[in-house]
Amino acid sequence: MSSPEVIETTNEDDEMATTALEMPDFDDEAATTGLTAIRERPDLTVEFAKQLLTNPVTNASGTISLSSRKAVNLGQFGLLFTKTQGLKARLGNKGQRIWETPSGMLNAIGLPRLSLDDFIALEWPRWLELSQNLNVPVGISFAGESSVQFHDITRKLDRLEGVFALKANFGCPNVKEGLAFGQDPGLTYEAVKAIKEATDKPLVVKLTPNVTNIAEIALAAQEGGADALAAINTILAMDIDIEAGQPVLGNTTGGLSGPAIYPVGLRCVWQITDPKAGFKIPVIGIGGIDCWETAVKYFMAGATLVGIGTANFCDFETAGRVVAGIEDYCAKKGYKSVREIPRAKFPE
Repeated sequence: MSSPEVIETTNEDDEMATTALEMPDFDDEAATTGLTAIRERPDLTVEFAKQLLTNPVTNASGTISLSSRKAVNLGQFGLLFTKTQGLKARLGNKGQRIWETPSGMLNAIGLPRLSLDDFIALEWPRWLELSQNLNVPVGISFAGESSVQFHDITRKLDRLEGVFALKANFGCPNVKEGLAFGQDPGLTYEAVKAIKEATDKPLVVKLTPNVTNIAEIALAAQEGGADALAAINTILAMDIDIEAGQPVLGNTTGGLSGPAIYPVGLRCVWQITDPKAGFKIPVIGIGGIDCWETAVKYFMAGATLVGIGTANFCDFETAGRVVAGIEDYCAKKGYKSVREIPRAKFPE
């Protein structure tokens, strides 16, 4: 029996044979399409207050602080807002301040804060440094007890370097002062006008849902000179401890937030962005957003940006998940930009 024939190959032959075994059939068209899809991810940038933001997600005031950076990746946001500042220091409300509810949370914190002068001297330089390091703009939320006080606070904030926008809080249900500004169109108009007389910085007015006609209040804010609106603040609510026979909150009532309120937020945003009503300024949709699906619903209701609040306490990565989900949704629907998400088709 003869020995098997030995076939010699060169190193070049081995290399070609190995390459042929390792490389599958190459579909030029399919590969090109795939690479194009990778390169052309949807554009998440949005224009707000005449500036371009990297994405349309911000935070609800009071849910992110300077200490949050130890746990939360603040670079996930396209825009950040400080907690609400005021002229005088506040300790906040006494007694129980937070209470969990089904699909939500009651809070009666009471806007604890430094005095405005101490905020400007001690905290704002750190916010500015954070903004520059993350390349995320920061706005300042504030509240006053009268149109004159709103004007005086604005004059001080107007002098600060690096403020992206000011947000006037007209609707916190946890303090006795200030809520009336968001419930009366005349007071809303006067306060907004007083603020705009003291600054050229973009002004966002945060509205309360605790009114009969939020569209009327929104229109008054626009006529007063507001550059944008934020809706909604928390809903006035309460709970009772049946064993103790008394309210669970030291303040008796507080603000309800969390997923339970997003249908109310959607309704309010829809009402104040109705083109037939004459609204022309952008709206930040806030209330119950804990996933990208709810964020998209706010866009369809008419919002330009969305704000995440209570969910920041439950999942530190909520903002990142929402941003990623919005991007995937746009890609799936074939939208080249988040700005292409259409307003929902509402009955006439």
